[in-house]
Amino acid sequence: MTTSATQFTASTDRRSSRSRPRLLALHGAKSNNDVTKMQLDNLQITSKVADIVYLHGKLEVEEGDPALSDLVHGPFFSWIDEAGGSEEVRASLIAAVQHVMVAVQQLGPFDGIFGFSQGGMIASLASNIADDDALQVVRQLRHHYL
Repeated sequence: MTTSATQFTASTDRRSSRSRPRLLALHGAKSNNDVTKMQLDNLQITSKVADIVYLHGKLEVEEGDPALSDLVHGPFFSWIDEAGGSEEVRASLIAAVQHVMVAVQQLGPFDGIFGFSQGGMIASLASNIADDDALQVVRQLRHHYL
């Protein structure tokens, strides 16, 4: 796995009308924003009803989920380094939550967050950071993992 540059794609300009909900969307492991867009389309959450910002995970992976091979092309990303030991997993988890927090700070405000699979776990952690003392370590270690 290699670390990728921060990549955002938005369905509209963030200065657009606030009459529609604004969502941050996170893909799953070994996936990308094209897959997330298809998942949201299946849920009938499209750019017609919401302003959607798609965020790639920080870890670029060599190949995507085999189930996606006929649907989309890479590059593919993950949020967590599952191949590493416990320290690598911990560091990548902290980096992933921080990546989302930076995106919220730079691109927000958002009315909601959608995450699929691994992205859902990161969305949950990022959403609860203010209320969870254990997650405050992300704020304290910010400078180490950005």
